[in-house]
Amino acid sequence: LQEIANAFQIPIPEKALKPWMLSIAWRITATKNLFSKNKGGLTKSTAKSASKVTQFSNKKIKSQLAYQFKPIAQSIIEIANHLKSA
Repeated sequence: LQEIANAFQIPIPEKALKPWMLSIAWRITATKNLFSKNKGGLTKSTAKSASKVTQFSNKKIKSQLAYQFKPIAQSIIEIANHLKSA
């Protein structure tokens, strides 16, 4: 999170949200969306995925295709720059 916050030039989050906090937040967003034209924001599925830790391995694709991924720090900077200019 620190790298992402730095790339967007925003303050680093001070504390992590608990799953129950995200559960309340998506319900508030859903209720607000019922009465407004805005249909964006936090959804049940994004709240659930935000509190879940998932890991993947890239060993197989790296070995079979001899592929090298970009470092995550470089990807974060490129994406942040693209979104800031949009």
